[in-house]
Amino acid sequence: MLDEPSQRRRSPWVVVLTCAVIVLWSIAVAFPTWVLVVIAQLPGEDPGRTHRSIVIALSAFLAFAIPAIGASAGLIALRRHLRSDRSVLRPDRR
Repeated sequence: MLDEPSQRRRSPWVVVLTCAVIVLWSIAVAFPTWVLVVIAQLPGEDPGRTHRSIVIALSAFLAFAIPAIGASAGLIALRRHLRSDRSVLRPDRR
């Protein structure tokens, strides 16, 4: 029976958006961390390095977090839309 939750097929768009969200959020967290580690290992003394490294890391985070927010919102909207389509087709099931 296809009515069982474990046997329902996921929309390919849901799978693609889920993968995009996971990748974007992972990069949004890992890349700025890597940037901070690399900048901290640079030789020499620079009194403004801390401030500049935080600005660079924040920029790197936002470069991936802003698209990740959009992809997350799109995924939520798509899943709600697909769920409402199912409830319209089968009003007895919610």
